[in-house]
Amino acid sequence: MSEKQKALLSLTLALESCKAALIFLTTNITDTNAIQSLPNLAVIRKDFLSILSMLHGSSTKISLVLKPSSLAYKASLAPLKDISDHISALAHCVRLVREHGYGVTLQKEIQTVAKDVIDSIKALLEALLVILNQEHPENGGDEYLSRTGIVHEVIEAAQAVDGISKDNVDAVRRIWLRDYGSLADGLDEVREMCESGGLNEEDLIDDGWDELGLGSTVALSPDEVSRAKQVQAIIHLSTLLYKHISQDFLPSLETSHLPTSINRQLDELALLSPTLVSASDDLISTLYGPQNTNSIRTELAAYQDTLRRLHSTLDVLLVDPPLEKQFEQLNVSNKPRSGKTPSKIWLKTCFGQIEKCRQTLLVTLDAREQL
Repeated sequence: MSEKQKALLSLTLALESCKAALIFLTTNITDTNAIQSLPNLAVIRKDFLSILSMLHGSSTKISLVLKPSSLAYKASLAPLKDISDHISALAHCVRLVREHGYGVTLQKEIQTVAKDVIDSIKALLEALLVILNQEHPENGGDEYLSRTGIVHEVIEAAQAVDGISKDNVDAVRRIWLRDYGSLADGLDEVREMCESGGLNEEDLIDDGWDELGLGSTVALSPDEVSRAKQVQAIIHLSTLLYKHISQDFLPSLETSHLPTSINRQLDELALLSPTLVSASDDLISTLYGPQNTNSIRTELAAYQDTLRRLHSTLDVLLVDPPLEKQFEQLNVSNKPRSGKTPSKIWLKTCFGQIEKCRQTLLVTLDAREQL
């Protein structure tokens, strides 16, 4: 077997390793013994990042030795074998981070990173395979260079300080911080709507569409502005709650002090974040004129259902300190010292204020429908 044939075989085997790893990532494990012998999460994460570093190096080497203008078939065998071994090890790390031990949210995040890395390496190997199969591989082009760059980009993003989450709490917190911007944008949208009556400067420009009956912007009536302000109060309080939970409460949780079962509640919290953003957007969309009170009522009910689920989940995660600890925290004024971590009483009060605003809006909607 020639050196080129050996290189082709090694390249094919490395590709098969990538394909097998991608399948392995989505295959369910039923080995309960493996679940009971989970290693420490910090160790898994460290190994995962180390494997990424080795894949970064091996990908660089294989691109250099299989450069079309100076092919070194024999030198490609070692990095190709390394890629096969490291890809399998990477998939194994992902499978260790499973729902039974460390949380679904973290598992999905690491699985996505691994998949992106394996996909990018697979694309690089496929580009190199095309070159080697050509009659004149020395004229193979430079597509492999862009593929190598993508491998580096994906791996370096995962290795960054804000790359892979350190635990399930961190993974959930990142989702909440990511979604907060969308929630805040929605609040700004309602605020602007209330201040301008549903019209902005662009809407006031005659673009000709209204003459064709295709205009979509209608100024809000005083009653519609009033309803929009009532929705604004609900969104405002919900956004403040969201900000407090994402920036204060979640960072205060220590995974090492939480029972494994709590991860299920954290995973529910991760799912509720985009659900709340979507429910907020849907509610806000009903405020543009002409308003339909039935649509507002429908989206308000969906919004409230999401808040109810959020309250239930947070209630499980929040654990108030023992009574004697609360006495220790009292100051001279006999008032609890302010802290960042919300209590169940604070949570109940916050959701109670949101509910009052919702009831006020329902009264307004009922009055409108009775006219």
